[in-house]
Amino acid sequence: MPAANFHKGFVMIDNARLHYVRSGNGPAVVLLHASPNSARIVRPLQEIFGTSLTTFAFDLPGYGLSEPVPGEVTTSKVADRIAEGMKALGITKAVLYGRHTGASIAVELSIRHPDLASFVLCDGFPLFGKKYSDEDLADYFQIPTPVRDGGHLIWSWYRCREQYLFWPWNKPGLTTRADRGLPDAEYLHRSTVEFLEAGENLPAIYASAFRYDGRGAFHRLKVPVCFGNRPGDSQFKTMPTYPENLWTKEFPRDNTSAALEERKLLVGYASEPAPEPISASWTGNSLIRDYTEGASGQSYVVAAGLDLACRPLLIVPSIPGSHVDHQHLVETLGQHRPVATFDPRGFGESPLDAEQALTPELWAKQAIEIADALGWKNFDLLVSGTGVVTLPHLWDAAEARVGKVHLLSPAVAPKALRSEFAANYAPDITPSSEGAHLLRLWHHLRDQELFWPAYRTTHEARRTVEPSIEPAKLQERALPLLKQPRSYAEAWSAVWNTPILELLARIDFSGRAELLHREEDIFLPLLVHAEGALGLPRTSVMDANLAEHLRASP
Repeated sequence: MPAANFHKGFVMIDNARLHYVRSGNGPAVVLLHASPNSARIVRPLQEIFGTSLTTFAFDLPGYGLSEPVPGEVTTSKVADRIAEGMKALGITKAVLYGRHTGASIAVELSIRHPDLASFVLCDGFPLFGKKYSDEDLADYFQIPTPVRDGGHLIWSWYRCREQYLFWPWNKPGLTTRADRGLPDAEYLHRSTVEFLEAGENLPAIYASAFRYDGRGAFHRLKVPVCFGNRPGDSQFKTMPTYPENLWTKEFPRDNTSAALEERKLLVGYASEPAPEPISASWTGNSLIRDYTEGASGQSYVVAAGLDLACRPLLIVPSIPGSHVDHQHLVETLGQHRPVATFDPRGFGESPLDAEQALTPELWAKQAIEIADALGWKNFDLLVSGTGVVTLPHLWDAAEARVGKVHLLSPAVAPKALRSEFAANYAPDITPSSEGAHLLRLWHHLRDQELFWPAYRTTHEARRTVEPSIEPAKLQERALPLLKQPRSYAEAWSAVWNTPILELLARIDFSGRAELLHREEDIFLPLLVHAEGALGLPRTSVMDANLAEHLRASP
C-alpha cells in the first residue's frame, strides 16, 4: 500500500508526545504492538484491516517516536496513556487489537476504560509459567552500549534473530527451541532498528508485560475479549491453561491467513465511525517535531521559533542525511528566528512511495512544500553538504521567495570526480541475512570522518581534523538512515550523478549567496570548486558560532 495511504502524527498527553499511524476506512480499530517494536511492525496488519476499518496504530510510550511515561511503568499506566491518546484523536469507541505486550495493554485498557472499547482481540496474550525475578529480567533485557567497532549492531541483530529461534531468547537449547522458522532479512532488519531505537527505554514496558497479572485480568473483563493464538507463537502452548469460560481461538500459522480471520472478527464488533483526521499545529516558539503535508507526501520536520517576527531559515541537510545533523542548531537558533529542518524524502520518518524516484527535484519539491506548510512566504536557506543538489530546482521554483542562501561546505565536484564518486563512494546497505549491512553503514559513516574520500583508506587520504566518531553520535546518525535502507545507495548515486558544478554556474545569485565552511566538514576539500563556479569567497565559521552568524542574517 502506498505511503500516501498512511497518515502519521502525534498527540500530546501530559506534555509527552504519543505517535500514531492512521490508515484505512471504516469504523475505528486501535492496534497495539509487541515489545520492543513500534507501530511499523503492524503495518502489514493495517494494510489488511484497513480495507474495512480505520486503523490507528500507536507507538507504545518509550518505543518508536513516542515519549515514555514517567516513573515506574505499569500496564495500567500505559493503558491510561493510550486511552488518553484515543480521546485526543476523537475516538469515542473502538475495537482493540493487541499482540503480546500490546495484548496485555489492550485488555487492561478495556477494563479501565470500557466506554472506549467494544471488543478486544488478543494475538498471543502473555501468560508465564513462573514469576520472573529482577535478576531474570535483567538478563533478558540486555541493552548493548554503542561501541567503536559497531559490534553492538551485530549483537542486536543476533539478539532479535534469536528471539525467533528460542523462547526465551537468552536460554537457547532444544527445550526452548521455537516452533517456527526465521523471518526474512527485511523483517529482521526492522526489528533490529526498533530494538536499537528503544535503547534505554526498552525494559520498562517490556518488563511490565512480565509483571502483569494476566490471569487476574480474566476475572475483571468488562467487554467481549477473544484470546487468540497461533501455532509457532511463544504463547501458543498456554492455550490449554485458559479457563473454559473464556473465549479462545486458534488462528492459522500463516500471517496473512490469520490477519484475514482477525479482520472478520474485528469488523463484527466495530460500529462507531472513525473521527476526522487531525493536523499538526505549527505555532509557538518551543521545539516542535511533527509532520507537514504536501503533494509528495508527509515530511518529518523539526522547527522552533515559529512565532518570531523575522525572516525564517529553512535548513536543507546533506543527503543522505536527516534532521539529526541540525537539530541542535534548530534549538539554538530558534531562540532568535523561525527555523526548521527535515528528514529528506526516503530517510528517517519522511516516507518514500514505491513509485517515487530519489532525485534532487523530489527533495527540492519537498523543501518548498515544507515552507508552504509552515506558512513561509519568504525565507532564507542554509544548504549543507550534498544538499546543494537541490539548490538549482529550489531556485527555479522559488527564487522570488528566497532571501539569502548560505552554502555550508557544498559538495560540488567536476565531472571526472563525480564519476569516480558515483562508482565508489557509497556501500549498499540493503538488509542481508547475516546483518553485515549494518556494519557497512557504520564503517562508511566512520570512515567519512577519517579519510577523504571515505573509500580511499590510505595514509595519503587520512583527514587531519578531530573526527566526530563517538559511538553514541554515530548511532544517532545511523538510525535514520537505517529506517529506509534501500534509499542509501540510490541517493548517493543521485547526488554524484547531478552536474551540480555546471548547474550552479548558471545561477545569478545577485549577491544573495555566501560560502561557509567549518574545518571539520567532510566535503571541505570540494569547496575550491564551489568558489570557482560561484565566484564567492569562503567564510570560515566554528560550529559553536554558526548559530550566531546565521542569527545576524534577517
